[in-house]
Amino acid sequence: MTHILRPFVFVTVSTSDMCQDFCVRQLSQAACSKGTYCKNNYDCHGLFWTSAERSSICVLSHSGLCSTQYPVLCSETTSRFRAPARIGQPALSLLLSSCRGKRPHVDISFLNQVQVNQIQYGVFDTASHDSYAVSSGSSLIEPNPTSLFDAFASINRNIGLSSRHSPSSFQYNDPNFLLIRGIARDGSVARISAKPDSPFARAARIFALIPGVGNPVWQLSIGEGSVHESLAFCSSPFSWFPRQPFSPFWYVSGSMYLAAPGQVVQRAERHPMMIVDTAATNGVLLSQSMMDHVVSVIESFGPRRVASSVYPRFENCAFVFRDVAEYISLRIQVGDSDSPISVSFKLSDYLRFDETGCDLMWKVALVRGWGDVILGPEFLSKFVTVFDTTAHRVGFCLRNSDLEFH
Repeated sequence: MTHILRPFVFVTVSTSDMCQDFCVRQLSQAACSKGTYCKNNYDCHGLFWTSAERSSICVLSHSGLCSTQYPVLCSETTSRFRAPARIGQPALSLLLSSCRGKRPHVDISFLNQVQVNQIQYGVFDTASHDSYAVSSGSSLIEPNPTSLFDAFASINRNIGLSSRHSPSSFQYNDPNFLLIRGIARDGSVARISAKPDSPFARAARIFALIPGVGNPVWQLSIGEGSVHESLAFCSSPFSWFPRQPFSPFWYVSGSMYLAAPGQVVQRAERHPMMIVDTAATNGVLLSQSMMDHVVSVIESFGPRRVASSVYPRFENCAFVFRDVAEYISLRIQVGDSDSPISVSFKLSDYLRFDETGCDLMWKVALVRGWGDVILGPEFLSKFVTVFDTTAHRVGFCLRNSDLEFH
């Protein structure tokens, strides 16, 4: 069940279920399915703060992941009920540039001496296992083609993340930052891992990515105030979705739908595992089965697919097909069918025509070895996305295209 937050809305609750309402408001209906209540008019049964800062909550279970050290008091549920965001220090915000398409990049510095190149435009990657940088002590040789990069050392260093657009810097320790020989296979010279158990994510606890409007810029907000700050950029209700707890990545569930003229029922695919990947390949990304269906729909209107290297290519892309393409769209939705987190990609916006045919700028992109669907930069550029490490969840809202960064 999707949990929807509307910024700055007062909600009236009865004292009998104040704890349950607070639980659902902070987490989700599914996370609070066991139920909680105000016990002895003092604290909430089975509900606890995750730390002394009392900024995020957890539900007691047999997994042992929820500590009983900081119980949620009944009085706290009413005083905090209004706030869908974290109560804490203001967020630290960095304005990130994009490189190689829409992927966000951040400047990386080392706060104690080490022989590493001056780093700029390190990829900010929510799905990378490792953080790394090219060592200045080795020449840029060809990397091992069987791996992303050839690592020769790991270092324990304090890392500073900054941006040429922002005076601020976020500092944390990474005990296993890798030095690599040569440029990585994807062309990057540095990368910051932001997966849930990464040193960055643990230090930040909560962080948000807000896409720019009409330009390749992202705002990275770090800290407990990032949720509240992000709501200002929403044009739709803000919704939390539980992260699959058994995975080391930012996995959420969702669906894909293809609508086309002449279809009585639109093609639908349910995907229980969709990974949020800020450094994925550019373009609209979909499953192999959905791409096969897209091709069959296109060919039903006259074009014929031919061999191509990167994007699907078609011959016989007559003018009549250009008109039909306006009514073919792929919709990607996070959560259940009633979720407001949904965006459509019109086929005609991603077709490139030439004298002999046309190319479709959509790709099949799946998690290697797993086959799970990827929510990449093209999808994320439509949304404000909040990553909550402590409460194991990801939040989304549609980006307000009328509001620029300050």
